[in-house]
Amino acid sequence: MDKTLAKAGFEEKVFHTGDVILNYVVGPNNGPPLVFIHGQSVTWEEYTFIMPLLAERFQVFAVTLRGHGKSSWTPGLYTFNQLGQDMTVFLQKVVGRPAVVAGNSSGGVLAAWLAAAVVVVVSRSRATALAASV
Repeated sequence: MDKTLAKAGFEEKVFHTGDVILNYVVGPNNGPPLVFIHGQSVTWEEYTFIMPLLAERFQVFAVTLRGHGKSSWTPGLYTFNQLGQDMTVFLQKVVGRPAVVAGNSSGGVLAAWLAAAVVVVVSRSRATALAASV
């Protein structure tokens, strides 16, 4: 993990969804949760430069989806429904409270999927607005 992130209080962790292991980082609890979802062929590390800045006002989470980086690889099992179920469990079990969800590229599509499908743990208007503006 980047030294700047460690200095800002971020920790790298893993979470087992019951189906796959997701690699993620989490910052100090300085406000409401903000969850970043990366695009294709990258990892949570694509948000390295902005996470310390946002950690001043949010508890920042950045997740690496299945099939990327240190998360589980499951050849042939990469639909938005499968990724969405992974993120639903992550939001419920790790984040544990309503969150702003933002994504880049396919991560933005997944953020919109979550806003539509998992209203209990995702603020629909914020997630959709962030997904649409990224």
